[in-house]
Amino acid sequence: MRRRARRTEDRSRGDGGFGSTGPPQVRWTAVLTKDRPETLCTVSMVGATPSEIHLRGLLDTGADVSILSLAAWPPQWPLTLAKTSISGLGGTKQCYVSQNPVAITNPEGQAAIIWPHVAEIPQNLWGRDVLAAWGVQLGTDF
Repeated sequence: MRRRARRTEDRSRGDGGFGSTGPPQVRWTAVLTKDRPETLCTVSMVGATPSEIHLRGLLDTGADVSILSLAAWPPQWPLTLAKTSISGLGGTKQCYVSQNPVAITNPEGQAAIIWPHVAEIPQNLWGRDVLAAWGVQLGTDF
């Protein structure tokens, strides 16, 4: 009698996050220190007043999406209530998302077009959405 190993089926992950968590989630879990890498970026929105602002933020590989501080967000730039909230240290915070796309340009001139999340957080976070568009690679064998 010969035993055969079972074959796994090809399964599509779909639009969900890792595992079975459902839609992508934003979780605030980082401890902010002066040792974390940060950069000053230009954030611009076509047709808006002001058309651009300059924001310093942390390069956060643990954040799926970029999250900007509500205090730094120009009140004239339209926001809508996000379908997700930020949970982690200090409880859960209401989250908004820009109604219009914005360009996030780093000091090297690389731009990422995103619809950033905006919340009452103490520090702007440049997440993996922006880092990937900039071509940032993480590793130990460079």
